[in-house]
Amino acid sequence: SPLFVGTNESPNGPGPDDERRDVLPPAPLPPHERVWRHPSEIGDSLRRDLVMPVSMESVGRGVAAFSMSVGLLIVVGLILLARPSSVGRADAAEVIRLSGADIELVSLGSDRRDDTPMAVMVEQGPLLVTTLAAVGDREQIRVRLTDGSTHDVAVVHVDDASSIAVLALPDDDPGPAVSLPNVPITRGQEVVVISERIHRLSVMSIADDHRVVIGTSNVAFDPYAVAEGAPVIDRSGRLIGLCTHIGDDVVLIDTASISGVLSSLFEGL
Repeated sequence: SPLFVGTNESPNGPGPDDERRDVLPPAPLPPHERVWRHPSEIGDSLRRDLVMPVSMESVGRGVAAFSMSVGLLIVVGLILLARPSSVGRADAAEVIRLSGADIELVSLGSDRRDDTPMAVMVEQGPLLVTTLAAVGDREQIRVRLTDGSTHDVAVVHVDDASSIAVLALPDDDPGPAVSLPNVPITRGQEVVVISERIHRLSVMSIADDHRVVIGTSNVAFDPYAVAEGAPVIDRSGRLIGLCTHIGDDVVLIDTASISGVLSSLFEGL
C-alpha cells in the first residue's frame, strides 16, 4: 500500500477524529511567551491588591479623620473669637451670627466724626437702650438700624444713677414685658465688645459699688476705641451689658441695672 508521510490525513479520507480536531481551541501559550499573567500565577498578596486595592476600614478611618479635623477648626475659631486681645478686625454682624447672640445693633448719630455711639434694641422694639454719655443733652437723635433704615427717635428717659438712657422708635406704646438676660459677672471673665471693630477683653476689676472695669493687659489698647453704648457679650453669646467711659476706664453697665431702669420706666407709665 502507499506510504503517507508529513500529513495527518487518513489514507481513506477525513474521519470523525479529524472534524473534532478542527473545532478544538489551540493550546495556551506557555507563561514565558505571554505578556500577561493570571492572578493565580502571581501570588496571594498581589491578587488581593488587584481584587480590592482599598479596604473599607481605611476609608472609614479617612472619613473620621476628616470630620475630626473640621470640628477642631470650628472649635479653635470660636475660642479665638472670645479670646481676650487688643482690637480685632471681625465684622460685628458676623460675630453676632457666630456667637448666636440675640442682639439688634443700632448706630446713633453724633456731632463728632470720630465717635459713633451705639444702642441695643430691647427685644423687638420699639425701645432702645444706650448710655447717658451717648445721648448727652439731646432730646431727639437720628439712628440707623441694621437693615439700613434711619429714624428720628426721642429720648424718653435718662437715669443718672446708672448712666442709662432709653430711646423710643416711632411706634405704638411699648408694653411692659421686658426680658434681658441676667448673667453673673466675675473678675477675669472673658468678654467680647461689639462695635464697629470687635474688642476681645476681660473683666479687670469689680469695685464695691459694682463698678465693673473691662480691658486688657495689652499696653497698645486704646479704651476710647470702644464705642459709647457698645454691647458686651460673654462667650456664650449672652448680652451682659453696655460700655461707657469713666475717666480712662471702660466700664460695663450690666443688664441687671438696665432691667431695673426699664422696670421703673414702665411703672411710671
